Amino acid sequence: MPTQDDRAKLTSIEIEALQATWNLSDAHTHQTPSRYEQISIIDRLPDMYAEASRIKQSVADMQVASAYHRLAGQGTVDISRSMLCYSSSQALEIVANFLRLRGLSRIALLEPTFDNIPDILRRQGSSLIPVRLAGDWVQRMEEVILSGDAGAVMLVAPNNPTGDVIDRQATEKIAALAAQRDVILIVDASFRLFDSRACYDSYEVLDGAHVPYAVIEDTGKIWPTLDMKVAFINCSADLLREISDIHRDFLLNVSPLICLLVAEFCRSSMDDNLSSVRDLIAGNRQNLKDAICDSGLAGSSNPGSRVSVEFLRLRKEISSEKVARYLSMRHGVWTLPGSRFFWAGTEGLADSYLRVALSRDREYFSGAVAALAAGLHLAYRSEL
Repeated sequence: MPTQDDRAKLTSIEIEALQATWNLSDAHTHQTPSRYEQISIIDRLPDMYAEASRIKQSVADMQVASAYHRLAGQGTVDISRSMLCYSSSQALEIVANFLRLRGLSRIALLEPTFDNIPDILRRQGSSLIPVRLAGDWVQRMEEVILSGDAGAVMLVAPNNPTGDVIDRQATEKIAALAAQRDVILIVDASFRLFDSRACYDSYEVLDGAHVPYAVIEDTGKIWPTLDMKVAFINCSADLLREISDIHRDFLLNVSPLICLLVAEFCRSSMDDNLSSVRDLIAGNRQNLKDAICDSGLAGSSNPGSRVSVEFLRLRKEISSEKVARYLSMRHGVWTLPGSRFFWAGTEGLADSYLRVALSRDREYFSGAVAALAAGLHLAYRSEL
């Protein structure tokens, strides 16, 4: 029988949940390809393999970088400075190494966020300054920059788990002030493609502000590619040599086959304006709302979220750690407890949230949500 440690890291819970009946924990894509994706992309894998074995690595890199950034609305990015990685976590590890070598030990980081982000930064010796993503958080971030206490600031936009979008105006304000104070701006934009409001041209803003920056883009949570994915580190010209030196120590290249595969999914989504991705998420979110939120079992922390996870606020003041463990052990439904997202503990009710992943086939998700609703009903009635 599965057991969840009260303070297990989120990825550890996700790994256990891979064997579960109802896995709503990790945000990776577990849905099956559409018929169009099957015919136009998956069935063509032998041809892609043959092409990948012939072409130069630089051609494969250029194809996927060009296709992704065009789809994401990042028209002014200089893809000659794009460094490819196998995951956004690997990309962040590289950036964190760079920050350590630069001697930047104080970093301002948004809260809540997935716990491997603060863990990676701390492992590289960083001391973190929490900035709560609520109220006038932009002003608080500006105060941190003005104080001179942070050598770098990190945004997660759109946010995981809340889905909050950091709009162009907020990015402009933070970038301009960071440039004035020579503070490095790090952005994790891994969930960008889910929300059109996040697809304004970030690089136009950042390069226009002349701020030193590194942006992490990711394709790993968008399409049903069985975790064959590409992440990108895009940085300002002044940081390129230092970051690329570290990047080369981590990997020689990303498989050209994976590059061609992801490029094809990008092109497919250009044809349908990402509807195959966004419609599935929207439909599953509505299903969750109907079964969980409208029945009063939990509320959405952000009703406007469009990313592939939903951050639910439990109805009763009951530990989400205990609820998540109860749901997994008694009902086979695995979710993520909210407490680990509040890595600095600045939210008094941090342990009142559950994160639910939405990238699942509709039929599977409906069954999982029904089990989740039944489990929550019983959880509220029992003494956990």
